[in-house]
Amino acid sequence: FGLLFLDNPIGVGFSIAASKQDIPSNQRQVAEQLYAALVEFIEQNPGFEHRPVYITGESYAGKYVPAIGYYILKEKPNGKVNL
Repeated sequence: FGLLFLDNPIGVGFSIAASKQDIPSNQRQVAEQLYAALVEFIEQNPGFEHRPVYITGESYAGKYVPAIGYYILKEKPNGKVNL
């Protein structure tokens, strides 16, 4: 069992962007950045590669969660969601 919390999107909460250009301005950019973070996490922690992935959130995450879900399915069209 493992649990990963991500402060998302970059530039809100406790996260800090390297520059203003790194702060996403739409849901697609948020999904791209979150996907990149998940892929990097899996690459650095290969023991998580075959574990189930559940993406959840609250409040405005009702917009971000479907966006990242759609982005993952677009990037992994073969149906293997475990990044």
